[in-house]
Amino acid sequence: MNPDVVADEILATLDRTGARRLVVDSIAELERAAGAFDPRRVDEYLAALVVALRMRGVTALVIREARRTVAEAPEYPADPVSMMADNVIVLRQVVVDNRLRRTLTVMKMRFSAHDVALHEFRIAAPQGIQLQPLSSGATVTATLDPTPENRHADEEGQAARARPEGTA
Repeated sequence: MNPDVVADEILATLDRTGARRLVVDSIAELERAAGAFDPRRVDEYLAALVVALRMRGVTALVIREARRTVAEAPEYPADPVSMMADNVIVLRQVVVDNRLRRTLTVMKMRFSAHDVALHEFRIAAPQGIQLQPLSSGATVTATLDPTPENRHADEEGQAARARPEGTA
């Protein structure tokens, strides 16, 4: 994949359609392609892409999966996209009171005071996303990234908790 061709296609499509929203899932593919021949090019490439989107008035949702599996504390992303972004929201899985829970933290919200607390979120039909603060006595002991292995382990744990005792 040639990252310059991809950027040109994205920008041409935005110009042609007049779209004002863009979702990039996952930015890691563009980073990998931009750094294939020169790793120093990645930061400049992403910064230029962000500037081009901003000049067009395009709001971008850029998704990146965490690299770390377990962390003691939230880590602020220090890459060009996060530095130039107006808002940075981090979704992760954390162990709270020996249970795996999905959490959301607003790490950055430019030009606005914002809640920096860790919030649990659930996705349920028909309500959609439900956001609530972690209970005041909750103890976060570890943070897990949403890799397929961790999702599988979480699903098994949820299924085991849902089964009546004595059944397999």
